[in-house]
Amino acid sequence: MKRRTLALGLLTGLASCSILPERPPLKLYTLLANLNTQDCRAPKRRLSSVRINSPMIASPYDSTRCYVLIKDNRIYNTDINRFSSNPGNLIGDGLREVIQDCGPWNIVLSPNSISTPAYQLTVFVSKFFINAVKKPFAAVVEMEVSVVASVSGKLVFHETYSQTQNTPTDDMPGAVSAFDVCLENIFKTLTNDLNKQATRM
Repeated sequence: MKRRTLALGLLTGLASCSILPERPPLKLYTLLANLNTQDCRAPKRRLSSVRINSPMIASPYDSTRCYVLIKDNRIYNTDINRFSSNPGNLIGDGLREVIQDCGPWNIVLSPNSISTPAYQLTVFVSKFFINAVKKPFAAVVEMEVSVVASVSGKLVFHETYSQTQNTPTDDMPGAVSAFDVCLENIFKTLTNDLNKQATRM
């Protein structure tokens, strides 16, 4: 009798448990989903290759969470609203697409390519957050871009790009939209600079 009562108690306890999370499910967002490279003017390609390494992002922004700067210089991160992947991966994918369509090199290689490129392009994202100290909120992006000749190790290009864009709404979709504008503007300026300096590389 005691065993039957214990068994019924366990079954009742299990029935009341749920495998569903107690908090709301994650809401995932991506970057540069609608990236348009059709408007760029592809230059005369150089018969050489470049490998675009995965961008590095400064801490604490190297996370699927979005970081928000508020008053008193405090930063907090979003919990339910997150990026679908590390922003470095999303930025790297977009940058490779833009350089492939608009940049000066004939061949653009991915980070895991086993081919030896003529050049290597590296990106360091030093700022990637939403400034919510005052309204309107704004996305802030800053990245440092370097190009090195693989054989000689010579630095042939180095620039830092900064962009700030007001968010259309004070929520995660608005933040993503503003980040996209910042990144697209940086990519456009970067490809123009690379194309101008291509003959010196």
